[in-house]
Amino acid sequence: MTRFEKMIFDIKEDIFYLINNPNKMPDYMEVDQLQQIIDELDKMSIVKNSEKYYPYYPKGIIDCCWDYNDKIYSKLMDILYVYKKI
Repeated sequence: MTRFEKMIFDIKEDIFYLINNPNKMPDYMEVDQLQQIIDELDKMSIVKNSEKYYPYYPKGIIDCCWDYNDKIYSKLMDILYVYKKI
């Protein structure tokens, strides 16, 4: 498993935890949005080329005013950084 694949695996576990435990989910997150992020992460892991596929989630996160100190936000931005370098 590559570093990128491991990062995606780890964040998906975090996201599934929130989806399955909505009482732990911050107010600025929504289940639909988290499910869409999972779909985008799956596509990113297949395409591995930010010129061919660029996820919507960075814009969606900003539009929904996520807390930039949130660990999921940080992990998603780290994944995006690595993805852009692949």
